Amino acid sequence: SSSSSSSSTATALVALRCAFRAELSVGETLVVVGSTPLLGEWKAEDGFKLSWTEGNVWKGNLPVEREEFEFKLVVEKTSGETYWEKGENRKINKTIEANTVEVKSTFGTNEDMEVSFMDGVASPTVQSNVVDFAREEEKKKEENVVAKAEMKKPTKSTKKKKAAAAAKKTTTGAYRTVEKVKYDNFALLKFDELMEKNSMISMEEFKAIYPEDVKMKAVEKRTVEFLLKGGGGKFSYALNEEAKGYAQLLL
Repeated sequence: SSSSSSSSTATALVALRCAFRAELSVGETLVVVGSTPLLGEWKAEDGFKLSWTEGNVWKGNLPVEREEFEFKLVVEKTSGETYWEKGENRKINKTIEANTVEVKSTFGTNEDMEVSFMDGVASPTVQSNVVDFAREEEKKKEENVVAKAEMKKPTKSTKKKKAAAAAKKTTTGAYRTVEKVKYDNFALLKFDELMEKNSMISMEEFKAIYPEDVKMKAVEKRTVEFLLKGGGGKFSYALNEEAKGYAQLLL
């Protein structure tokens, strides 16, 4: 059954809590890329993006398999280019019995990595709280921009109209490029139709487009993340809470 399958998956996964210090340029993101499927199998585009916090510490809480694994930190530029930290691979060289593994270190410095194992409730469906990096001296300006955007946040009715108008102008190719990022256009066209008919996308509607057994590649993962954040550019989407939960399970 699906419930027993979910329980088995949860047992096989543990939470990896990351905290890595890295001074990056504006717009760059720190990504964890490693040897297991959930860490992208050494493919930078499928790695896990961390979130910038004060002090230039990049944090994230992500699921990993309960086994030995290796990983590296990768910097992703706004252009899509990447560069990897030098030195040997970082390693968790023991089978993980605890529910949570905490790692702390500095980008490019493997020797100082602190690894802690602890018990506790670990969620196998953690989504990265990805943020656009900004220098600390620009922080106040950034917060003002966000505050103004929230005040002008479109209503469900406005989102519906925007999605409908955008769908009419969208091409029927395999990919849709929004702000220089490629997404799964075939799926987005179906979501556009749903937004034109309704003001909210349900879990059942989401499952019909991305079923539970779908093999998620990098472009599909980006598309799901795009939908979760409400779209971008001229495309707007709204998911109900059940649809959001299901979408997070696919990542």
